Amino acid sequence: MNYYNGNHDTMDHYASRRVPLQLNALIYKHGTPVATGRIINGSRHGLYLETEYQDVRELQRLELEVLLAGRIKGEQRCRVGALVVKKTLMGKGLEMELLEEPGNQLLHDLIQKEQGIAKPIAS
Repeated sequence: MNYYNGNHDTMDHYASRRVPLQLNALIYKHGTPVATGRIINGSRHGLYLETEYQDVRELQRLELEVLLAGRIKGEQRCRVGALVVKKTLMGKGLEMELLEEPGNQLLHDLIQKEQGIAKPIAS
């Protein structure tokens, strides 16, 4: 099944269902904020982050401070770790780390909630 990949013109095959998220994020590199971006979509395992920030390489670890915009009751933001697995001029494909961090669990919960609501784009 095809799902929207965030590039506005192509479709990709994914192992798990991606859902639109549209969340703003602050990008940290080595613990220092370096840029902003927008999480376009995500799944249990990964995120597509739209950003103009280019000083990053594949397989590099980044941290994101995600603004949840009240989509999880009582939570305004969470911090998650991710690994860059794909890099383009318009954004980054990120694999979410499977760490037992509260931020990762919050974002996983939001994605699961959205997967119950959102429908894939038909091919």
